[in-house]
Amino acid sequence: LITASSLIDLKLSRRLERLGAKVLSVDDPKGDGNQPGRLERLQTIVESNPDIYWPRQYDSPENPLAYARLAEMIVRNFGRVDCLVGCVGTGGSLCGTGGFLRELFPHLRIVAVDTHRSMLFGQPVGRRMLRGLGNSVLPANVRHDMIDEVHWVGALPAYAMAHELFRDHGIFMGPTSGAAALVARWVTRQMPDMATVVIMPDEGHRHSDTVYNDEWLSKIEGWPMAIPSEPVEIDRIGPAPETDWTRFPWRRRTLNEVLAAFCQG
Repeated sequence: LITASSLIDLKLSRRLERLGAKVLSVDDPKGDGNQPGRLERLQTIVESNPDIYWPRQYDSPENPLAYARLAEMIVRNFGRVDCLVGCVGTGGSLCGTGGFLRELFPHLRIVAVDTHRSMLFGQPVGRRMLRGLGNSVLPANVRHDMIDEVHWVGALPAYAMAHELFRDHGIFMGPTSGAAALVARWVTRQMPDMATVVIMPDEGHRHSDTVYNDEWLSKIEGWPMAIPSEPVEIDRIGPAPETDWTRFPWRRRTLNEVLAAFCQG
């Protein structure tokens, strides 16, 4: 049983149903994923059926712990790691992998990739074009005090970078991976002597009718666009257009510490 936004990709929904899942669609009028509405529907289902098991991916410690295997694979294949770049949704992949790697490499720099109008790092919630990262709720698995810097990538730069990965490198990935790769490339150019690893979480197949469809893209204001060469440095957190890529030095602080600094300023 899966509760999903009404904007769920139809092909993904069909694949899940082919595997035996029942997909419940929850209205998403604001286009922000409507996680609160989905969680409310799920809670009602859980309360009415005590035999249902919910893995609680937002808050369960088993989520980040499951990335021990990925951290092991990274070390076995690459050895020393100085910087880890990854997208944040539930917080499991970046904070889980980063936590294990930091046990071995205390100097490890962790760079989080989010998108505009996601509440994970202090932005107000709103309609998000770029899906697969960001959130409308604040998961306990997001460990803000582990993060060195945050990048917010709009949908259009992520789409453009996904196209470049496929065109120039034969790597067929989705836009969430495009956002991660965009940030990772900039990080490696800033710190070329550091061994940097990037987590790219989605493949391109489910996006063949959208991100890789010229007719669909032609209806988006601002498309086509050149890939930005660098992010815009900001000193206050706030939403930006889908064409923008911004960066903020988080410096391993809690969310409350960062937001309090704005209030004091």
